[in-house]
Amino acid sequence: ASIWRGMGATVDLFFRRELPLRGFDDEMRAAVARNMEGRGINMHAQTTLTELVKTEDGIKVRTDHGEEIMADVVLFATGDDYSQTKVPSIWAIGDVTNRKNLTPVALMEGTCFAKSVFGGQPTKPDYGHIPCAVFCIPPLSVVGVSEEIAINEANGDILVFTSTFNPMKNTISGRQEKTIMKLIVEAETDKVIGASMCGPDAAD
Repeated sequence: ASIWRGMGATVDLFFRRELPLRGFDDEMRAAVARNMEGRGINMHAQTTLTELVKTEDGIKVRTDHGEEIMADVVLFATGDDYSQTKVPSIWAIGDVTNRKNLTPVALMEGTCFAKSVFGGQPTKPDYGHIPCAVFCIPPLSVVGVSEEIAINEANGDILVFTSTFNPMKNTISGRQEKTIMKLIVEAETDKVIGASMCGPDAAD
């Protein structure tokens, strides 16, 4: 969505929850959503597409709120936990799913697909503790658990450290983009169990 908007296209982003990028830290998701909206992306929260109709003028998109929007192109990124789409004979793994765009992850998804389809062993890919990034504007990166997951699943107390700052190179150039960083730490052991970053070069 960020890339298409950056090239000047009108972009409408539909997502089923209050914020996009389910599974990431809520504070980081909110920062990405604010930035997308600020760049002119039309955000449609808690919205599900119910019908796509091809017409002479493009694609008519209907939602569960009764909205109708005309579009030139529709990207529908969805699927179940086993990588199977709503069309039973079509499965999707690797970068095309835009879940975790990493070579080792794609190989793991391929193995799970083979076990599920040809081995008679339905197998879900395990995405635990994989460093990943979303190349939106600003970029978002995460490893380990989010604050929300840590609160719900941690065995003991946790500490949350958050910092918002202006990167040094922005100070020199005069850019006003801020970076947000968050660490999730086990209070008893001082072990870092999660880290998130949203801002320029976060993916690096």
